[in-house]
Amino acid sequence: MKKISFIFILSLSILLFNTQCDKIEKPYSEKGNELDTPAFPALQNVMQKYILEDFTGHLCVNCPQAHVIADEMKTVLGDTLIVLAIHSGNYAKPQIAPYEADYRTEMGNLISQAFQINAWPAGMISRKDFNGNRVLSRTAWKSSMASIVRQVPTLALQILTSDPSEDSINVFVKTTFLTPTDKNLRLYVVLSESGIISAQKNNSSTVGTTPEILNYEHKHMLRTHITPTEGNIIATMGTPVQANDTLIKGYTLYLKNKPWKLENCSVIAFISDNDTQEILQVEEMEL
Repeated sequence: MKKISFIFILSLSILLFNTQCDKIEKPYSEKGNELDTPAFPALQNVMQKYILEDFTGHLCVNCPQAHVIADEMKTVLGDTLIVLAIHSGNYAKPQIAPYEADYRTEMGNLISQAFQINAWPAGMISRKDFNGNRVLSRTAWKSSMASIVRQVPTLALQILTSDPSEDSINVFVKTTFLTPTDKNLRLYVVLSESGIISAQKNNSSTVGTTPEILNYEHKHMLRTHITPTEGNIIATMGTPVQANDTLIKGYTLYLKNKPWKLENCSVIAFISDNDTQEILQVEEMEL
């Protein structure tokens, strides 16, 4: 494998906005942490994928019904739909047992504030605008998804990781531009986890016991950001990118004293248009 020297960018902004992990990226002008850049496989059968951001909380009595809808959509759409459950707002605040867990994240809080999430459950599908509505009630998720005209992908994402050590794991994301691009694009990489068992408020007997499910399984939960919360710039308007151009970004995620079980975790990478806010492509890799 080709050796590339990366440097840790320990700027004030990273200290403020990305305390969980350090960014490893170009330039190569200083000797830093030397990583083996993996050989990515050749692209095959690139599909346009979509992400459902499910805003939820363990005190939200209607959220389990939204989780069922997300699961049903995932069953139908398979790998072309990636689900990310974002615990945020008052319904996600820790309370007395059995609701003492705090699943809120810095990234989740920033996304919720940026899109003015003020009711739970709610969702966004690749942050698309549906007749003037970007934030959707759970009852609109399926019909909105069905209204999307499947497009030919303009971007491809690939994710590879190193073998984890006791303290860290390296994450590599390759972006391939499938068509010429002249847009302001940002790459975001996050960690999600499923199989988290804890209490959940519930008012639907069709989902489980009411008024709460003490051993509820939380899925697709946003756990932390791997890129800075503001993402990484991968393309800038006025500096066109050509078809078949590629870019590899490398990151180190630190694991020491973290509650995550990596065998239940996934890395999710997505690219958004900084001007329209729409997510143009997304990829997920289970660890």
